[in-house]
Amino acid sequence: SGRASLNPSKSTLVCSNLYDGFDLYDLVSRQYIRTITTGSGQTNVAVMSCFAEQGGNIVLGSSVGRVKIVSAHDDGDFEVLDHGVFPKSVINQMGLI
Repeated sequence: SGRASLNPSKSTLVCSNLYDGFDLYDLVSRQYIRTITTGSGQTNVAVMSCFAEQGGNIVLGSSVGRVKIVSAHDDGDFEVLDHGVFPKSVINQMGLI
């Protein structure tokens, strides 16, 4: 299985699905919400994720040197941050200040 993160209220889980991105789950209703794709890259690589903005946004790593910031509530992408020096790098460490 991939790596996972909980939102601050511990009601939503996001986890790397080791294939095409991250799966989002509602822990209260115990239901799958959606898959957030991170683009083509290596499969079977667990990458990091973390919630930001009191759980309103999710920061997602990738196996292609890209960090994606998305809404936890809808399908909107806020920002895609490319790591230009090493474009095929696995983003395997994240932190929020």
